[in-house]
Formats: sequence, structure tokens, C-alpha cells
Amino acid sequence: MAQTTRETDFHFDWVFVVRTFRLTKILFPGFLSLPQILFFFLLSISLLEQYLYYNVGLISSHYYGVLGGRDYNGFWVVTRNSILFVVANAFVKSTKTYVSNVLYVTWRQILCQAIHSKYLQHTKYYKMNVLDDLIDNPDQRITQDVDKMCNSWSQIIAIFIVSPFTIAYYTYAAYSSTGYVGPIGCYVFFVLGAVISKVLMSPVVKLVFNQEKCEGNFRFKHMQVRSNAESLGFYQGGFVERRLANSKLFALIGAQLKVYNWQYGINMSTNMFDYLGSIVSYLVLAVPIFSGKYDDLGPVELSTVISKTSFVCMYLINCFSQLVDQATTLTDIAGSTHRVSQLIEQLMDDRNRSESDDSSYLVTPIEVEDDHVVQTEPTEFQISSAEQPSEHCFSLDKVSFCPPGSNNLLVRDISLRLTLGKNVLITGPSSSGKSSLLRVLAELWPIREGTIDRNYRMYPSEILFLPQKPYFTDGTLRDQIVYPLEVDPEDRNVDDLDIARYMNLTELNHLSDRIGGWDAISNCDWHDVLSPGEMQRLTFLRLFFHKPKMAFLDEATSALSFDMETILYEECLRLNITLVSVGHRETLRQFHSVHLSLDGRGGWDLSELPAT
Repeated sequence: MAQTTRETDFHFDWVFVVRTFRLTKILFPGFLSLPQILFFFLLSISLLEQYLYYNVGLISSHYYGVLGGRDYNGFWVVTRNSILFVVANAFVKSTKTYVSNVLYVTWRQILCQAIHSKYLQHTKYYKMNVLDDLIDNPDQRITQDVDKMCNSWSQIIAIFIVSPFTIAYYTYAAYSSTGYVGPIGCYVFFVLGAVISKVLMSPVVKLVFNQEKCEGNFRFKHMQVRSNAESLGFYQGGFVERRLANSKLFALIGAQLKVYNWQYGINMSTNMFDYLGSIVSYLVLAVPIFSGKYDDLGPVELSTVISKTSFVCMYLINCFSQLVDQATTLTDIAGSTHRVSQLIEQLMDDRNRSESDDSSYLVTPIEVEDDHVVQTEPTEFQISSAEQPSEHCFSLDKVSFCPPGSNNLLVRDISLRLTLGKNVLITGPSSSGKSSLLRVLAELWPIREGTIDRNYRMYPSEILFLPQKPYFTDGTLRDQIVYPLEVDPEDRNVDDLDIARYMNLTELNHLSDRIGGWDAISNCDWHDVLSPGEMQRLTFLRLFFHKPKMAFLDEATSALSFDMETILYEECLRLNITLVSVGHRETLRQFHSVHLSLDGRGGWDLSELPAT
């Protein structure tokens, strides 16, 4: 399936049909599921709508009959029935729109949840956004393309399913009134319109696909400016970013204009066929009239027949025209369907590769109940030792690794055991592989050679990483402290004493006062609200809350004073947290017993640090 993600030429073709069929398995998760109930109800409403359309369409012919015959009582009966049909038609049409909208949001929820379950599982989001270049803008595909696809399908799916039934009925009705001429004329008209639409529609699918890609690139550029506004301000880089943003904008505008240029022809074709349909209906009706089929009818009866027959032929053409009119919508659907399917196929391909992978990076489901949270998602790595974990958290045997997409080894043949109770300090020149080693241990990066055994779960009460760039999610201050777990509302006050003590220890009490308490709902971006020093202290507070057996700290005190660094490291030692630190400060040596030095050329040296 990875092969399909490299395709760049997409059309309204058999691949689109296959991908649509696969998506239906997700959109309809089971028998009598909510989407299935809504779908069948939508079909029923659509069929009822066609019945009401038919009766509303015959209103004029009924009026011709009663007015031409001067039937006073019949006139009021027709008026009463007409009002009832119009009111019923308005109700059914509104209900159809409402059910269609509910089906759309239901599909969007189901499909987004299905993608989230794969995309946010393990570290797939990291690999897809950082390591791989097979899928552009996965965030846009999830937030916008899924929305567009589900919305479009919910609007037209009933039309495509009901149309064969309505076409069959009105074909019979047209044949009864005009003979073979009526249906054949309508069908020839439809085939001609369908062929022209197919020719004009096919290239647009690829153009829409490219337009969505340009939309994602343009949005990402502005998201990049927003996320790095302060750094950008220090650099005074507005001029450069304006040029880059404009280049993304020009590419997007160019892509949109190409789509609109092609859609101009499609719209002209559909509009022309819409208006020609009424003329065709009278042309096919003229044949039986001028051939003498209705010579025995008086003026009143003939006008009634003309009104009824013209409606039947016109509505048969309208059924065909509805299908032709969906050409523009189908191009949008095809483009978004290809993009969503690409994403799902890549996620499934990653899952299949991970399941068939025979290396030490194995995945196993673990159910844990700890720290007021029940976590049922699979953990990052399989416990590769015996049932009882040993003192060795990580064992590396002749491991070599390089940056993804590069053959330049950062570290070569490193053999190392990270053991509980032995704190390791990792140093080395810039780009020597210090942070990269942590990425390898966290399985963010693959290894080139060697094996890694992991004897503890990647769970915050056992192993916790404090990356160089702190991360804070949405929610309250308490949510930031317990991350990556979630707060159990029933046990919210269990750890308040510990949190209060650590807030005081890290000198973050002012933060609680500033935002209104630990549980105050905040819509702010924590990265904008906190200073670099506050962010690092808050991540240490998170570390103290979880009290893992081993913690990996990547330049975790670079923005802190030496005094605060000492306070935080001493608390780690008091809590018996084994530390693996990346850092350059000489003051860090006193808190570690082992020194791992990387020389930046693939070499490494392991030595004992003198006790202080």
C-alpha cells in the first residue's frame, strides 16, 4: 500500500471507486449502526420526496383540467390537495436536509476517530510529520479533507441511489405518453451530457488534489509564524517570512485558478444541459402530437395531457441533469477521497510493517491502572526480558545510528547499559548525536545496526523523557502537570499536597495565581504564556509528580540558574529517580556517576565520574 501513497496522478477512475468502497467499511461500522440507520432513513425520505415531487409537478395539469372544464367544486379539491402536497414536500425536503447534515457530522466523527486511533498511536504522527515525506500536510487531511469529503458524500449519495428508481419510473411514464421517442430522446440527451462532463471532469480531480496540497502549505506557513512569533520577532524576519508566505499564496492562487478554469467549462456544460432539457422535453412531446396520436382530444384534455407529459419528460431529463450537475461536486469528492485514502493507506501500511517487523522494536498491548488513569492503548515497546524487570532499563549492543534519510553515522557500535541507580551524563560537541541517542532510545529514530533491549515500559511511572523543547497540551495547569496521563475528575484532590509542595519547590506558585488556580480552564497557548525558565521548571514538576524509575533530561536546565538547577537535581536524587542527562554545564557532573562522551565522528567513550 505504500506504493499508492507515491501516486501524483489522480482521476475519477477505478482507483477512486476502490478507495471509496474501502472507506464505506469505516463509515458504516456495523449492522444497525447510527450511520446505517441514518442512511436508510435518508433513502426513505428521498423516495418519499420523489413521490411528493411527482404530485406537486402535476398540480398545473390538474388546474388546467378543472379550470378548462369550469369545475367549481373540483377547483377547490385541487387547491386543497395542492396545498397539502406543497406543505408535505416542504417538510420532507427540510427533514432530508437535516438528516443529511446529521449523517455528515456522524461520518466525520467516525472517520476522524478511526484516523486518530492510528495516527496518534505510538509515534506514527512523529514519523509521518518528521521522518517521512510520503504524505503532505496530514493535519489538513484530517481536519479539512475529511470534512469536505463527508459533507459532499452526505449531500449527493441519496441522489445517486434514488436516481435509478426515479429514472426507471419516469422512463415508463414517458414511454406511456410519447412511445419510444420520449425515453430514447431523453437518454441520448443524457449520454451526450455525461460524455462531455466526463471529458471535462477527469483532469479537474488532479487539479483539486494539488489545490488542497497548496492550501495545506499556505496554512502551515502561517501556523509556523504563529508558533514561532517571538523568535521571529527577535530576528526581525518579517520580510523573509512575507516573501515565503506570498510564494505559498501565489502557488495556491495559481492552483485555484487552474481548477476554476476547468470548472468554467464544466459549469457551462451543466448549465446548458439544464436549460436545453426543457426544450428537449417539448421536442419529444411534439412527435406524438404532430403525428396525430392526440387528435381525438379536445383543447382542455390536450392541454392537460401536454402539461402532464411535458412534466414527465422534463423530470426524466431533470433526473439525468441532476447526475450531470454533480460533476463539479464529484471532482471535489474525488480529490478529497484520494487524499484521505492516501493517509489511511499509509497509516495501515505503517501498522503492517510494525506487525511484521522482527527487530527489537516490538509493540504489545498493556493495560495499566495507575496515577488515577486507566491506559488501555498499547505501550511503545515490548518488555524484552523476563517477566520481572531487571536493574538494566536499557541495554545497547553495538548500536549504530544515523539521521533518517542520511548515511552519515552519528554514533558507531555503542554498547551501553543504563542501570537503575547509576546516573549518566552525556556530553559532546554540537551535532554529535546526544539528543539523537535519546530519540533512538524512545524509538523515534530507527537504528542502522545492533540491538536494543528494553526492560521497562514506556510509561510515565517507569520511564519519562523531558525533551529539549518542552511540550504542553490543551487544558488546565493540573492537566500540564499530570501529562501524558489525564486527570480523573473523581480523584482530582488526591495529589494536591504533593503538587502544592512541588509548586513551591519549583517557585511556580505565582503561575497558579496568575491563571486562577490549578483547575482553571484556560484557552491560552502555554508556550506563549510561560517563559523558557517557567516551562523547564513546570516539566520538572511533571517529573516529580510521576516519580519515574528513570528519566531522560535533554538540556532540561539550560534556561535555569545554577541554584535552581541544584534544587531540582537534588530533588530527583531524593526521589530515587535515575537520571540520564544531556548537558554542557560542569555543575551537572556532581549529580552523575557515569560520563558518556561523544566525539562527533561516530566515536564514544564511557567513564566513571569521581564521587563528590
